[in-house]
Amino acid sequence: MLHRLLSSRSAPVPRREMEEMLGVSRATLKRTIQDMRDYLNAPIEYSRERNGYYYQTVVGGGRLDDLFGVAGIEIPNRAGELLIQSIVFPERDDSEGVLVENTSIVWFEILSEIRKDSEFLYRFTKNGRAFEEFIAGAYVRAGWPEVILTPRSGDKGRDVIATKPGLGSIRILDQVKAYSPGHLVTHDDVRSMLGVLQVDSNASKGIITTTSDFQPSIYKGDEFSKFIPYRLELKNGVSLRQWLLNLHPH
Repeated sequence: MLHRLLSSRSAPVPRREMEEMLGVSRATLKRTIQDMRDYLNAPIEYSRERNGYYYQTVVGGGRLDDLFGVAGIEIPNRAGELLIQSIVFPERDDSEGVLVENTSIVWFEILSEIRKDSEFLYRFTKNGRAFEEFIAGAYVRAGWPEVILTPRSGDKGRDVIATKPGLGSIRILDQVKAYSPGHLVTHDDVRSMLGVLQVDSNASKGIITTTSDFQPSIYKGDEFSKFIPYRLELKNGVSLRQWLLNLHPH
């Protein structure tokens, strides 16, 4: 969205026009552009004369290609800094991880690609941390008041924690798996999630979210059926894509 808008214009794009087209505030636009400069080395310049932004040089390919490290481009590993600054905006540190404030324009760009290409989710297999951050952003867009992205290590089997506090509070633990086609979530993976639920006594429900699918036999028998759907939810790539598209139908 932002990349295509800038690369399609030969002249600076007025700031107000960008805000209206992208549906974001001035603060969000400025912050996202600065993140693109700092973390993705995007050559974005500002024209005071036209009060707009433009690419200093012609940019080919796709910025999302850089984000996912395709075509031999490697993403620097800086403890998740690169992508957490690109996909979501962190608010502050929490005892369980990072409290997510909001999503950036990059999140919407990824959603736009998912809308066009049903297999785009598999791109996350190149960077699993990006998938965790994208799913955290999805909970924010779904209206969850508190969304925590857990650390890359020592996450206790929880990648994203979404909470609705207050009377009848709800606490969701989501374990996300960026798997390639044919790489299925196993019985042991599901058992592990149930173990996480037992340890976290405040958890209302556990969710396993994957870009791929689950072993078919998981749905057979009584081992897991008594937990589904109230204590446990298994969200495969097809269900995930539909959930994401329902967040923003247009």
